[in-house]
Amino acid sequence: SMSITYPETYIALADQVYAEGDTTKAIDLLLTAKEKFPYYFRTPLKLKELYLKTGRVEQVEGLLAEAIDRLEYKVEKYPEEKFWWMFLGPLYMENNQTEDAIWAFENALEIDPDERMALSNLLRAYRITGENEKAIKLLERWKEDYRNDKEVQQLYSYFRKMFR
Repeated sequence: SMSITYPETYIALADQVYAEGDTTKAIDLLLTAKEKFPYYFRTPLKLKELYLKTGRVEQVEGLLAEAIDRLEYKVEKYPEEKFWWMFLGPLYMENNQTEDAIWAFENALEIDPDERMALSNLLRAYRITGENEKAIKLLERWKEDYRNDKEVQQLYSYFRKMFR
């Protein structure tokens, strides 16, 4: 069998075999990915989705908490590494820890002020917590800083409608 290097490859394969009706194989692929890449955030999210789709509710218990613990350890150890913050944020979001997600995404943006993914996620989190002023301030600053950047201007229009 071919050797798989990236967690996203496992996730894509899991999606494929699940679509073909092989749930057990899909879950096995994701569990393997989780073992090989214990810090990658999308694997536990995918596993949760699959467990819930197939009625394995008890398997979901502790899945996100375990992933969050691992990444909290990483951000403690390497606070200057933006990817750990970026990985942690979506797990917090999925676990209904929006305030913690905001903390994670703000840290990622502090490390790399140009990080679009962190910006989008932070704005989504602000929307949930109703922190409209903060969101608008952040959006206006980006609009100003990236005047000639089409992508940012589109992001601005998209999010600006959300925060009236």
